[in-house]
Amino acid sequence: AALVGRDGDGAPRALARGWRGRDVVVDAAGRAYATAAPAEGSATGAVHVVHPDGRAARIDLEIRNPTGICLSPDQTLVYVADGDGRWVWSYSVDPDGGLSNGQRYYHLHQPDDAGAGAAGLAVDRDGRLWVATRMGLQICDQAGRVNAIVPVPSGSAEDVCIGGPEGDLLHVAGGGRMYTRRVKPRAASPFLAPITPPKPRL
Repeated sequence: AALVGRDGDGAPRALARGWRGRDVVVDAAGRAYATAAPAEGSATGAVHVVHPDGRAARIDLEIRNPTGICLSPDQTLVYVADGDGRWVWSYSVDPDGGLSNGQRYYHLHQPDDAGAGAAGLAVDRDGRLWVATRMGLQICDQAGRVNAIVPVPSGSAEDVCIGGPEGDLLHVAGGGRMYTRRVKPRAASPFLAPITPPKPRL
């Protein structure tokens, strides 16, 4: 498999080859971060970092099944979902684009008979994390707490995105369908300049 981007003239260009990515996010500097399943013989998954010049590195994680990935609004942190557990992990972004200081941070709700099944992630400009899970869309505050669970008609949510021309369209995938509605929070688009969210109100 390959991660494909586009040159300045719009022509496709392979940025990295030989790995299987799951979810990907690109920051304002043009670095791509992609989650990957455990390599053969490994018990944990990884994040691939691909720089704009094509340099790539694999960062092994403490997470067995990394799925969704996104950046904080100020792009100082990378969030990675654990598809088998009930946590979303937080990592500091180092000056060279590497990741450090990994810790379990967002504590999700889960059914009695299964893990939370965290998949897609999105953040808004106020620093809230939106997580697609088996129980629906879980919305977390900056302190790592679930403030709300929005049910999805399909039952479970498989991916989430906030976008649109005004950054106020919530898209949730589940059960082979896409659900869309307008919301008051605005998207924090990772490919645009970083923004500093308001201080958390505990």
